[in-house]
This record gives sequence, C-alpha cells and structure tokens, in this order.
Amino acid sequence: MPKRYLVLLLALVLAACGPTVPRGQPEPGDIRWSVHATHPSVPAAGNGVVYVAVEPGLCPQGTGNCPAEIMALDETNGRVRWELPEPMASRLARLQLYDGMLYAGLISGTTQTLIAIDSVSGHELWRYGGRSPNFAPIITKAFVVAPDIAADGNAALALFDRQTGRSIKPPAVGGFVAAMANDSDMIYLMLRDGRLVAMDGIDATIRWDVQTRFGVGYQSNQNTSLHLNPQPGALIVQARPTDFTTSELEVYDSQTGAYRWVAPFQLPDSELPPTHAGLIYLRDISSTQLQAFDLITGVQRWQYRVGQSMAPNPMIDGNNLLVASPKNGVAALDAASGNLIWGPLKIGVPSVAGGGAIYGVSEMSGIGFMPLSTGVYAYDSDSGKLRWSAEASGTIYRQQPVVTGMHVYLRTETTLYALGR
Repeated sequence: MPKRYLVLLLALVLAACGPTVPRGQPEPGDIRWSVHATHPSVPAAGNGVVYVAVEPGLCPQGTGNCPAEIMALDETNGRVRWELPEPMASRLARLQLYDGMLYAGLISGTTQTLIAIDSVSGHELWRYGGRSPNFAPIITKAFVVAPDIAADGNAALALFDRQTGRSIKPPAVGGFVAAMANDSDMIYLMLRDGRLVAMDGIDATIRWDVQTRFGVGYQSNQNTSLHLNPQPGALIVQARPTDFTTSELEVYDSQTGAYRWVAPFQLPDSELPPTHAGLIYLRDISSTQLQAFDLITGVQRWQYRVGQSMAPNPMIDGNNLLVASPKNGVAALDAASGNLIWGPLKIGVPSVAGGGAIYGVSEMSGIGFMPLSTGVYAYDSDSGKLRWSAEASGTIYRQQPVVTGMHVYLRTETTLYALGR
C-alpha cells in the first residue's frame, strides 16, 4: 500500500470526539479534519460553518453515551461552534441554510418536526410538528411551505412565516399536495387530482392553475416529482400509473403553465432527469439508450448507448455530461452534441459532480446485500484522470461522498471526515 494511503488510513483510525487534524502540507484528498459523529446526516455548509445532525450513540473510548444533537462545526478545522441537543436528530435529517437561519427537517416514525435555528448562536427560534411528508419543505424569502399529511394520507398545504414560525392562512388550492418545487419567484404544487398550480412566493396568491394529463389512474404521491430548469423556464412533471406500467414525463412553461410536450418514458422512481442549456437527458429503464431532447420543442437532438438499462441518471459538470453504468464504466460527453470527450473508464459509479471533478466510493461486498464502501475517489471531469483517492476504515453502508463548501465529506457510522477538494 502506498505511503500516502497509510497516512490517510491512520488518520481515519485515530478519529476521536474532538477534531483530528493531520500535520504536514495539505493536498487534495487529504483528510483536513475528522470529528466523532454517530451516523451523521448529510451536512450543509455556508459562511465557513458546516452543520450536521447526529444520532445518539457511544462516545469514543467508552466515555459514556453521546446524545442526539445538531452541531455546527468550523469548516476550516472541525472545531465545535455550538451544539443543540435534539432527540429526533438522525441520519435522515434534512438541513437547509437560508439567510442566516438553519432549517432542520427531522423525521421519527410518522412524525416530522421542522426546527428553525439561528445559524450563528444555535438557539432554536421556532418549531412545527406534523405528520411526515415524503418531500422536503420549501423555503422562500417570505415563508416556509411544509405540507402536513393527515391520517388519511392526504397532504394539506401549511404556510409559516419564515422568521417567526407564525401560521399563515394558505390559499384555497382545492386539492391535496403530491409534489412541490420552487424558483426565486414562485412555488409549484402538483396536486393529487392532476392539477399543476403556481403560487406567488411573496404573497401566496395563485398565478395559474392547469390540469395535467395526470390524475385519475396515476400514482400522484411518492411516484410524482417536479423539477425546474430555470434557463428555458421549463417545469417538468413525472408520474406513474397506478398499475405500475410505463411512467410519463410532461413539460410545461413555468411562467404561464402552457403545455409543451410529453415523453412516455419509464423513468427511474424519484430520479429526475438532468437538464442543461435547454436540453433534457432521458433514459428509459427498459432501454440502454440515453437521449437528449430540446426542452422547448421535445425534438430529439442525440442519443448515446449507456450499455445497461439500470444505469443511474447522468450528471452535469460544466458543459460535460457524465454517464456511468456498472457494465460499460464512466464516460464524459459534450452536453450539447453528445460527442465523446473521454472514456468509458472502469472507475466505479460516481454519485457527485462539481467544480471540475466527479466523486464516488469504491465498494466491496458486505454482509447480505449491503456493500461496504472502502474508499473515496475524485476524477477530473474534463480529462478522466485520477485526481486523488483515499481509503477509509469505517463502514460507510452505501453512503456516498457529499461535496459542499470547502470540502468533500465522507460519513461512516461513527465519524464525519472532511477531505480537501
């Protein structure tokens, strides 16, 4: 094993309750710091601070039980800025930063709690409790939209003042919410009866209300999703029939609600297709072809053979479209033309792209059907060359790296690691 890998492995083994920072000149892929965190959530970063929720568990070196909490860590060295004890904190927590406030969506069984926290002091400002929705709340300049699912499974629309948590009377949308999306101006609601509604993000008035082809005969709940592409102003709706046959994707104008086109693709559940510069990239899971369509007209521009029907959705980094499949490997295409830039390379299946690099974990077979990740890697998305790789000693049960702020974060069952980008 190379000397550099041994140093990284030693740093992972020695991680303790306080941050561990290796000595020497830092390089990309080096562990900048690590901190004890039992089953950490996906972190959120901003203004030099990284926020993470952790579950209760044994403290390091048998020093007792560490509580469930939300922590703020200095992004440079991992030192604790503040800790907020919270019994519902877990790896499932969804953390969002917005204008000096941290919003934590916590789920326990069928109950969701949304907490607003001062991101500097760690003081709780307000909280809202309801039944668990299957999508994250939306935050705008004026308010928070957090649908509350009743015992009958219908999600009613709930609005709150973003600063105070004061309840705001929602508009009469005349239906139950199946999915949500937003941009800087509007909030979009997909209702269970198949209607698509645009609501003003400042005063909550209804801008437009259209009936889609979805509704009776469609799964308008967890199998429905919304996606926005801000460049051509496209609103993308995906739903699947209740008989679990081929799902469909429809495209609407996000400003007017005008219908554009439909694609009868059997798309992966909960995986919205990527969009870039006026194109959308669709992969039918019954086919090995990835196809690029014009978002305005629905005209096919190009196609590329992925090599495996169950391959994950491609990723965008700059003008590169990164396509991966366990069978053929990873390739970079020109997002506009579909021309091959490099690859395919057998480098595993990356899950994160950004800043000129793609990131993923290497895996080996674990107990049962749960693979254990043994390391993390970064490849240059322009050239396909390896930038760096690091080995981990902890169990990462299917957990992929998270790229946010200054670092690449790797989560094991007991530790949060910050690696240099």
